[in-house]
Amino acid sequence: MFDVDTIRRAYVEAQAAWPGILVAQEAFEARMADSLARWKARDAGAAHKPKSDAALRVRTSDLYFAVALERGDQAAWERFYQDNFDFVRNVAGKFAASAEDAEELAQQFCSTIQERIRGYAGWCSLRGWLCTVLPNVVRDHYRRRSKEVSLDAIEEEAEEGERPTAQSDGGKGAEETRSRLDRSRCAEMLRMLLREALEALKPQWRDLMFYRYAKGLKSREIAEAIFRVKEDVVSKWIKKALAKLEKRILHLATIRYRSNRLEITYCLGLLRGEGFGGLGL
Repeated sequence: MFDVDTIRRAYVEAQAAWPGILVAQEAFEARMADSLARWKARDAGAAHKPKSDAALRVRTSDLYFAVALERGDQAAWERFYQDNFDFVRNVAGKFAASAEDAEELAQQFCSTIQERIRGYAGWCSLRGWLCTVLPNVVRDHYRRRSKEVSLDAIEEEAEEGERPTAQSDGGKGAEETRSRLDRSRCAEMLRMLLREALEALKPQWRDLMFYRYAKGLKSREIAEAIFRVKEDVVSKWIKKALAKLEKRILHLATIRYRSNRLEITYCLGLLRGEGFGGLGL
């Protein structure tokens, strides 16, 4: 089905490109054949047929390296970590809530590359593949964290006996409990996004948010003591700053949590008016 000589030539070239990293020829040929089969299947369903043969489009050198990683080759892992850790951390940092999270996620990703690399088929460069999978890794991390927080909140409610049944109070207690849990989930998600969203504001507006919500000053007090402008000017600034914050939070939450506009709007509605205090900041 495939040109065996082409695959074997690719093996020799890849082996020369990665001295000290050994992959059995049979293992490489099997992975290459699988990659080519997937290429051909995709080409068969394409509206426009590609001009080049699938074998010419596979990144054979990177695929060879990927096979070594999957098979647990220590030299390959050390080379991957040395060459790519900073890159992985930087890509993760574009989606993570903090530099600390990006560092942790990069460590976790590199430590589990043996399992993750199975998804690489040589259709693009190895770094191109990293750019594709890392955003999802970050999103999945925050989604799991959000679920863990939700479960902790539910268990805490159950242990404290604060979950009245609908039969005992006509459903009022159950509704209050659900509201508390909803607020907990929303606050956890928004807490991680708020600090980054604040960076989108100009410095004057960040200061305004700090004095209004972190310090609890009224608009009149901010106008007179801080900015020395009229109160209605500060009120307009607050309105514009909050609108920009909501827009930025919606954007970040959509990317990282795959939440839709309705879900984010619901969370913002629960916490609106509480400002930083509502997020425990």
